[in-house]
Amino acid sequence: MREKRNNSFYLSIVVIFCISAGAGAYIYHSLSQLGKDLTDEIHETYFHSNKLELDTAKLRLLVEQFSNNPSEEIYTALVEAIDLIYLRVGVVVKSSEYFSPAINDVSTKLYPHLELIDAKISAGREKAHLALSDIKNGLSGLVASEQEVSRLFNIHVQKSISDSNRTIDHEIRLIVTFFTLMVILLITLVILFYRKSAITAELKRSQENLRRIVDRIPHRICVRDSMGKIVLANETVAREFGLPVPELTGSYYADVHPDRAKAEKILADDRLVISQQKAILDAEDIVEEENGRKRWYSVSKLPFTSTNDNNKLILSITQDLTTQKSAELRVRSSEERLQLALEGADLGLWNWNLKTGVAHYSDRYYTMLGYAVGEPGKEITLYEKLIHPDDLQRVKEELKYYLRCNSGNWSIQYRLRKKDGNYSWILNHGKVVECDTGGIPLRAAGTHLDITQTVEASEDKQLLEAQLAQARKMEAIGTLAGGIAHDFNNILTAILGFSELARNGMDEGSQPRANLEKVLTAGNRAKDLVKNILTFSRTSSQQRQPVELQVLLKDVIDLMRATLPSTIEISLYQDGDFGQILADHNQIHQILMNLCTNAAQAMGETGGLLELSLVQEQLAEEDVAGKPGLTVGSYLHLQVSDNGPGIDPAIIDRIFDPYFTTKEVGKGSGMGLAIVKGIVTSHEGVVWADSEKGKGTTFHLYFPEISAPAKEARVAEVVLQRGRETLLVVDDELMIVEMLKMLFSELGYRVFATTNPLGAMDIFNQRYQEIDLVITDQTMPKLTGEILAGRMLEISPEIPIILCTGYSEKMSEAHCSQLGIAKLVLKPVDTAYLSQVVRQLLDKSRHTKDT
Repeated sequence: MREKRNNSFYLSIVVIFCISAGAGAYIYHSLSQLGKDLTDEIHETYFHSNKLELDTAKLRLLVEQFSNNPSEEIYTALVEAIDLIYLRVGVVVKSSEYFSPAINDVSTKLYPHLELIDAKISAGREKAHLALSDIKNGLSGLVASEQEVSRLFNIHVQKSISDSNRTIDHEIRLIVTFFTLMVILLITLVILFYRKSAITAELKRSQENLRRIVDRIPHRICVRDSMGKIVLANETVAREFGLPVPELTGSYYADVHPDRAKAEKILADDRLVISQQKAILDAEDIVEEENGRKRWYSVSKLPFTSTNDNNKLILSITQDLTTQKSAELRVRSSEERLQLALEGADLGLWNWNLKTGVAHYSDRYYTMLGYAVGEPGKEITLYEKLIHPDDLQRVKEELKYYLRCNSGNWSIQYRLRKKDGNYSWILNHGKVVECDTGGIPLRAAGTHLDITQTVEASEDKQLLEAQLAQARKMEAIGTLAGGIAHDFNNILTAILGFSELARNGMDEGSQPRANLEKVLTAGNRAKDLVKNILTFSRTSSQQRQPVELQVLLKDVIDLMRATLPSTIEISLYQDGDFGQILADHNQIHQILMNLCTNAAQAMGETGGLLELSLVQEQLAEEDVAGKPGLTVGSYLHLQVSDNGPGIDPAIIDRIFDPYFTTKEVGKGSGMGLAIVKGIVTSHEGVVWADSEKGKGTTFHLYFPEISAPAKEARVAEVVLQRGRETLLVVDDELMIVEMLKMLFSELGYRVFATTNPLGAMDIFNQRYQEIDLVITDQTMPKLTGEILAGRMLEISPEIPIILCTGYSEKMSEAHCSQLGIAKLVLKPVDTAYLSQVVRQLLDKSRHTKDT
């Protein structure tokens, strides 16, 4: 557009210049023609003066003829000659007056002679007699005068022609120069005018763009002077006061504000900021509405000076924080409830920053050991000094194993010194809960439980009772944590959902978008916190899945090489690529670490060779004979060998018994190999040991092989999916309903939304033929999502239903499928994922109807 305007501008200059040049050429031609005409007139006069000489000569000849023969014919010719000379002299005199008065004076000398001759001729007519001698005398005088006149006339005519030409040329140059300057001035004025117009238009466009930007900002933006006059206000302020922006601009703030006292206080703060020239940033303001509800605002005021009139102004930006504050209060309330639940379970909480070595503890952790809160300190080195010396090395080794990413939960028992000097048995239950992108653990969290009474009781009965009590406590925590997680996830769904909607509507790189990214980061951290709480509360075993033993072996060897002394050499033999086993990854990892650690301890300080071998074996009938637990089929055979002192044949059959150990007191619990056998057996495998005194020991582990390797599905990038169908959204949380309605409305869907499940049933009864899909929460008053879905499916069996839940142990994908529910989605809901699920179910439903 700007290039087009520039082309038009330059074209206008060219046209003006061409018109000016044409006008100058025309004036020059006109002036030149005027000079030419004037020159022609001078030459005409000169021509008549030359003719005068010829006429006088003719007159002399006629006089001579008449004197010799005074006839009537010659007389008539003589009179005509006199008249012609009169005429010539008149022309010369008249023309000479235009050029030079001096010629006029000389030319008049001719008249007396002409008059004398005329008188003589006239007298001759009357008297029929001519005085020829007098006429000759008059002619002589006439000739002399005529010669003088011709000479002077020639001089003055030539001078006049030369002066006239110079004068005309000079005047033409002056006129052309003047006209050229006028054209240049005109072009300059046109350029200045056009540039001023362009700058004015550009300034106007910039102001309009700024106006639109300010109006799009959802916060209240208002510029006022020291007297409270509104200089600028955006649409948000206009909506707040119920006035259009043009009417609001120029008004006094106190006149349009609904609460004049409040307005006066605001203006007083304005004047203070202007006078001190010190900005106020993010000041919190709480306003109580007529209905008793509170609203939170963040107010910033920045003073500045107008560049137009140097007027002192203030820029006021007010942001409504009510939604965020309400969410924070609900989160805080949920945290308090969680704290009460943990106190009820008599658990001490700890949170360990692995990078800084600083740990934070709950109050119960301190009181459990008899210390005051904050005593003896937060550094982990101080905590280590409280561990019983006999337990310290074991605890360090176990923590070293578990303090890595994806290592699972740990439960370690050891003794801690109390303030009175006595020791209490503590059950430390924890897990690494945060790692960086490089797989380095950053933070671990867990609980402490005082199990002193359990340990001091009998090994069998008291241990079982303690385990039962622990299980009940963990079950109670799981129940409480589940309920709290439901509330947490509802809150986080609203926070993350609205934040994503607001972020998607903002420009990349803008400060508001960056602020919302931080909100989303904090929300996702809160989501991870809920997951950690639920993880600690679960008592069920991990789900088994296909495991590649060769990969797991490599991880174990890498860890052992980092922990075992350099005197122990580790080797691995693998017979090519083979299948997988169906196993719990963490449990298999645990037994491998146990066997490798036992082998290293058996070789002692002198070191030796630790060998691991993995081969595939197809066992036939003769291979499984005499080996209980093995059947015909394909197995993965894992061997762990050492060249230590070996095991006495007398006790080799007892090494897998619980609490049997050959180690010194305090160096082994006797449960290691029992656990190994239990885990292997639970995986439908077999384990035994071969040993020869003085040559070492080999443990053989057989696991059934599965032929179909499990390949991880690549997770495609999830983006928001659009549609035009009709949805019904049901959730007892208003913020979630509003968020989902806004989300799917912006994606093009028609949305019915309600917080009342009974009301949702009424809507469905009336509009079930229009509704294409239902999204419902599980936990709602009066009617759960499961029951609501069942009633809707009775009316419309083909309707796709998505069930959302913050936490439910009973609800699973399989259970939902049995109920006819299309999809189970866990909160907090990811908006892009939910939109993709909706789109997939709608497309599947349409395909089913079409077929």
